[in-house]
Amino acid sequence: MQRTIYFDYLRVIACFAVIILHVSALQYSAYVESPFEWSVINVYDSATRFCVPIFIMISGALFLDPARKISLMRLYTHNILRIVTSFLFWSFIYACYVYTPNEPPSFITLFLWGHVHVWFLWLIVGLYMLIPILRTIAQNRLVMKYFLFLSVTLGFVIPFVFEFIRSFIPSLSQIVVMGEMCYEKSHIQLFSGYTSYFVLGYYLHSTQINRKKENIFLVLGMFAGISIAVLTYMLFNKIGPVDEAFDNYDTLLVLLETVAVFLFVKRYANRESKIVLSFSQHSFGIYLIHMLVYYMLGPDTITVNLIMGIPLVSIWVLIASYVIILCLSRIPIINRWLI
Repeated sequence: MQRTIYFDYLRVIACFAVIILHVSALQYSAYVESPFEWSVINVYDSATRFCVPIFIMISGALFLDPARKISLMRLYTHNILRIVTSFLFWSFIYACYVYTPNEPPSFITLFLWGHVHVWFLWLIVGLYMLIPILRTIAQNRLVMKYFLFLSVTLGFVIPFVFEFIRSFIPSLSQIVVMGEMCYEKSHIQLFSGYTSYFVLGYYLHSTQINRKKENIFLVLGMFAGISIAVLTYMLFNKIGPVDEAFDNYDTLLVLLETVAVFLFVKRYANRESKIVLSFSQHSFGIYLIHMLVYYMLGPDTITVNLIMGIPLVSIWVLIASYVIILCLSRIPIINRWLI
């Protein structure tokens, strides 16, 4: 199949964004008592939440394309098996690095659960298992649109409304309780956020959206990115540190931010670049190793100015990770099964 240039740019952007996200997020606890520094971290964190959804959308755009022939045998013995072997290897490495003897959690728990970012491989395996079903949905444009409508409505819009009410309008919290009870009883897990991203990636890739609608999505995406930071800050001031109430990957504002990034790069990134191609080809390995590189570099390297420190450290981690993976890729078995 012909290579899609803007996918390479998306991979590199998402790869750098996930590094910024982790570098900034790991500073949260250190600056809880420092409002300005915490706000800087919050802005970086909020602006890069599109990273993981972009990776999922690229996979969806590639695997749901009817021009790509995928047998069930190859799907399991090549695509899924590679993810599993990568998980086993890297989860073991990270478990060894963070495990403390005689202290919870156990080594087995750390290994099976996966590190703070290796959990993503569990998600990919689940999505890959659904590919034969999702390809059938994607082949019928009307069915695909219906699926996306239900996904966005049930998986993003309504949960966002519930979360907003719970966080800022407690007097209406009974509505949330009743709504979530109906959700639980309906068992509509198929329309989860991550499955939606997978199908949406193919839809946006295969659909020509006019400039006017595209611009609307770009504006909504910018507004969403700002809103994530603002709502998270408001909730922080109200109840203290929060657990991704408005910036989790499967929330409405992150969806809008992700769609804007995808469409923006699709519109403008059409120029071939050898360095972008190389980074793109090694983006999976960079994703897997970047936390180890950051730990070895030391979280305390950001000590003077967070505004400049976070992106500078992130650039250093990106380059160092790329160089290491580039070297490891020279070893055939590692290149084929672990990165």
